[in-house]
Amino acid sequence: AELWKDAQAQGISRATFDKAFAGVTPNPRVIVTTKRQPEYNKPAGDYVNSIASPGNAAEGHRKEAQWRTTFDAVEKKYRVERWVILAIWGMETSYGALKDKWDAIRSLATLAFAGYRHPYFRNELLVALRIIQEGHIAREKFVSSWAGAMGQTQFMPTNFMDYAVDFNGDGRRDIWTSVPDI
Repeated sequence: AELWKDAQAQGISRATFDKAFAGVTPNPRVIVTTKRQPEYNKPAGDYVNSIASPGNAAEGHRKEAQWRTTFDAVEKKYRVERWVILAIWGMETSYGALKDKWDAIRSLATLAFAGYRHPYFRNELLVALRIIQEGHIAREKFVSSWAGAMGQTQFMPTNFMDYAVDFNGDGRRDIWTSVPDI
């Protein structure tokens, strides 16, 4: 009831709110995961070596060649070097090979309900509702990391709203399946 007041004040419809939370219960696995994040549970060198591996770099070069025309256009429009984008894409999801498996709303709601890093996750949950309402992704396909990071770039909901673009021109900002948008 408290969240509904804030969602409504931000323009979220009752239909979107109800659909987003239908059957949602706290996920105890999310809370357990907050205590064993890989970037905090191994020495920094081991963590960096696991994501900055020669295999990951080689795959980055393959992706650069495959999407060279898109990278040329992105660099021209945004002045962001392809290697920065490739590094983020490779680090976050191994160029899309690692798939999100968590229900984004359930994860964010669990973190918000638990007061984890309050008010950050509560605010992210409200923005996630806006993502659904605006049709960027269907509720039933809205998956994320355990902490609500979404798509192949692992944007949090506010990052998605602030930075995601429709680079392929299909009318949607799709960081889940559209490489030009990614």
